[in-house]
Amino acid sequence: MSLYPELDGLNATEMQARFDGPPVDGADSAATYYTEIAEQLGVLGELTFLWDRVGGGDEPHLRALVFALSRHEKDSARVRRWLVGLLAERRGAVLADVIDGLARVHEREVDDNVLRHGQDPSEYVRGAVLRYARNAVPERAFALLSAAAADPHFIVRENVADELAALRDPRGRAVLEGLKTDAHPHVRQAATSALAELDDT
Repeated sequence: MSLYPELDGLNATEMQARFDGPPVDGADSAATYYTEIAEQLGVLGELTFLWDRVGGGDEPHLRALVFALSRHEKDSARVRRWLVGLLAERRGAVLADVIDGLARVHEREVDDNVLRHGQDPSEYVRGAVLRYARNAVPERAFALLSAAAADPHFIVRENVADELAALRDPRGRAVLEGLKTDAHPHVRQAATSALAELDDT
């Protein structure tokens, strides 16, 4: 069952019409809505339709396409080239999704180009860089995660805790212990959960 029950049971043609139509809940949730549709179209094998929409331009559709194509075309050189080209994107939400897409396809060839965004003004981009490092270049991840534990934004510090749990590096325990006393409750919770996860391994 999807986040949007009205999409359940639609066939490919109906789903395509929804992707090309207006979002049901207005502009604020458009990216989530179109991403759900794009994902369903990917499951249905409608990749040609999705590729035909690349270049359309608006942010919600582009974010949806980045998500779906990086999930359903993981081994495609075409999707890798496209995502690498989008690293010049200036919109923070789009760039964060692009970096997540590159992590999803384990694109290592552009690691320095991605990691330089670790100082981006957007906390979402900085968080995406940490996820990319853990997924695509894990040998470089611990140093980046350790440094980012002092990031001024709680979202990034929360990402640090999550990625340290996934990285499974025993050195992460000391960083997580520090984050357990973070000023933000989300970070404290993430650090506590991450330590519990490490204890189970």
